[in-house]
Amino acid sequence: MSYDVIIVGSGAAGLSAGIYAGRYLMKTLVIRGNFGGETATAGQIWNYPGAPGVDGYDLMKNFQTQAKDAGAEVIDGKVIGAVKSGDGFEVTVGGPSTSLGVNKTYHAKTLIFAQGAERRHLGLPNEENLTSKGVHYCVTCDGPVYTGKTIAMVGGGDAAVQGIIQLPEYA
Repeated sequence: MSYDVIIVGSGAAGLSAGIYAGRYLMKTLVIRGNFGGETATAGQIWNYPGAPGVDGYDLMKNFQTQAKDAGAEVIDGKVIGAVKSGDGFEVTVGGPSTSLGVNKTYHAKTLIFAQGAERRHLGLPNEENLTSKGVHYCVTCDGPVYTGKTIAMVGGGDAAVQGIIQLPEYA
């Protein structure tokens, strides 16, 4: 099948691209790996303009509905190959979007990778269950939750250093 644009990723960036491409009447395919990216698993989001305290999963469902309403097609699957082909790209998808495990190839004039990032986890027992319930990964997003409390921060690299400098404003 041929599209004007294929978007790999269904987080905020991928679905936003799907909304705009659809509004420009481009035949658009969004390939959804992990639905909604990090936003969908964030719990309550307090720094999203216009909707403070919105649930991240609900927000991403709204993004997806809006992308579909604008004309974007959304499929589940994993991109297992993408190559330049003539004046466009061939994207091979495997996973749930295909029948009986057979890979399917799509063609597009434009290819957008909006795969986002995945936060590193500590691997602690119950860490997944405690995410957004005491274990957070974003000082900007979640620092205000800890105003006046004693906290610990674990991390390495620039983001951790920036976070540890910013955290005393809250905790």
